Amino acid sequence: MAEEEVEVAREGEPRAATLLTVLQERLRPLNQKSLLHRLIYVGQLHPDLADKRELAEYYERLFARLHKHHQGEAAYGLLLIYPTAVIHTVECGSESIYAILRDLRDMEQREERALLQGVKIVVVSHDLPNRLFQQWFWQVLNLPATRLEGDGEATESTVNLASEAITHVLKLGLHLLHSPKVSMRQALESVRERHPELLLPQDTLAHLLHCHGLLTPAEFLTAYDRPFNLTLDSAAQGT
Repeated sequence: MAEEEVEVAREGEPRAATLLTVLQERLRPLNQKSLLHRLIYVGQLHPDLADKRELAEYYERLFARLHKHHQGEAAYGLLLIYPTAVIHTVECGSESIYAILRDLRDMEQREERALLQGVKIVVVSHDLPNRLFQQWFWQVLNLPATRLEGDGEATESTVNLASEAITHVLKLGLHLLHSPKVSMRQALESVRERHPELLLPQDTLAHLLHCHGLLTPAEFLTAYDRPFNLTLDSAAQGT
């Protein structure tokens, strides 16, 4: 894991540990070169995005750059492009995960050529034993467009909404993993035609996008970069 770790401080410059670095230090004894993490997020397509393939091509280029700089951290997963929104699952190492999050944060701050807006982080899962996805793929879902309105917390809790999204992703991933050896595009077309229940419903996607309990990429990164101070109860009580 040595070359994959985020540097806690420059040489000779002490720096407060963050939650991320604390977790990495605890996992160091496992002597793993690159821990596997999974990021799931949702976002609205920018209204100026005329060709949805542009988003897929953007991520193909981004993942190629990340793989070049972080050898052994290939990004696999699935980008499902709905009529006006996306749900994207990515599995890779920690360096790449946080590079993707920073890219999402920066993308929304750009005034021009932004591809996504209103991104919300559904979950970041750490230290996965195995990959669910064996490659990275994208698919445009030709579904009737629905208006992504409403307040998700008005009807369901954040936990329930996130759990539903995660369950759909895991079930779809397992289905694709055990599908007959056909192309990923054929497998996804089969899902859309024969097993539409495996796809996250558009109304759930709408609620997730308007769910105030989910963090934006900027909020997530701020939380993980904040100094992490742990005080034991016994120390606090002076015993």
